[in-house]
Amino acid sequence: MPITPDALRGRRILIVEDEILLAIDLQNLLEEKGLEVVGIVPSVQKALQAVADLRPDVATLDLNLRGQSSQPVADALHQSGIPFVVTSGYTTMMCDFSYQNVPFVKKPIDENELMEALRSMLA
Repeated sequence: MPITPDALRGRRILIVEDEILLAIDLQNLLEEKGLEVVGIVPSVQKALQAVADLRPDVATLDLNLRGQSSQPVADALHQSGIPFVVTSGYTTMMCDFSYQNVPFVKKPIDENELMEALRSMLA
């Protein structure tokens, strides 16, 4: 089923990504699809603060942030009831990552796969 921008229009999304060029590309894509990017954060510490302060509707979460596992961020999102999509250059989720049931989108990010994952979580 094709995804229209209206399906996600106005939803607030947090991008947790340490590669700034990828984060900017992701921001442009998400904004084109009608989402409101409330922030781009490159580290675990900044992401934890953003989750608490910004209260997004949804998030994208890179598994590895500057060499550190993003597990604490996943925990904060989960505890706050904020759905998230995991993004990673790894072919599968890291073994120690606790949220094996969340949508996983491999980098380079496939636009349709990401949008379908977001839509399914926000439906």
